[in-house]
Amino acid sequence: MLKYDWSLLIKSKWRIMETFYFPLATLVLWGFFLIYARPFAFQIGMIIVTIQVFWVMASLAQTTISLQMMDDIWTRSLRELLISPLTPIEFLTGRILLAITRATLIITVLITASHFVLKLKLLDNIVFTSVSILLTLFASMGLAIFTISFILILGREYGFLAWSITEAVFFLSAPFYPVSVFPEPLRTFVHIFPYTWIFEGIRIYVSTNTFDKSIFMMGGILSSIFFLVSIPTFLFILKRARKKGKLIRLWA
Repeated sequence: MLKYDWSLLIKSKWRIMETFYFPLATLVLWGFFLIYARPFAFQIGMIIVTIQVFWVMASLAQTTISLQMMDDIWTRSLRELLISPLTPIEFLTGRILLAITRATLIITVLITASHFVLKLKLLDNIVFTSVSILLTLFASMGLAIFTISFILILGREYGFLAWSITEAVFFLSAPFYPVSVFPEPLRTFVHIFPYTWIFEGIRIYVSTNTFDKSIFMMGGILSSIFFLVSIPTFLFILKRARKKGKLIRLWA
């Protein structure tokens, strides 16, 4: 699976552009904002750019799994993969490995560039940066697996979730502002997202240079739950979709 997905990736120019161009363009865009904001709102600019670095990685990890699945549906490769000796867990593992590879590659480039060009402090505290990367990665892969599970249930007409769900979760995770800005009924709901805790930890670190272990611990618990629950959920839904004949309509 990993060899199959990687060969498709390197043969597709727009995928290579998606891996490097768009993340770097996002960093440059917000980097200019940081330079502009330096005289009067430097700390706010630092928070925005730092969160954008991690969110670009999160989005790439999530879409790698989700969009590869949609490509399988659109090209009807999924049918051949499912009737091959490949097991569902091997199918999923291949996608997870590809997501980790792409995300690790781009976060390395972004962190290095942001540290030396924009003077972010991401390499000053390796523990903070490593924990943030790990939690963001697990949360993103869990979200991606849940997304493709929903598409299996709802049908390929809901394929737009593969690239749009990350934006919805992003804005509901209080990226640049505290959870207190949300209406009261919404505050409890947004706390179930791992990103809410990860972003809060990042804001505290950038603002005070303090690594708040309790906040990252909550983010770690929720990220682990997201990821660990998503895998049996996908396997259960795939098995049920096979029995109910729902897979046929994906390429009908």
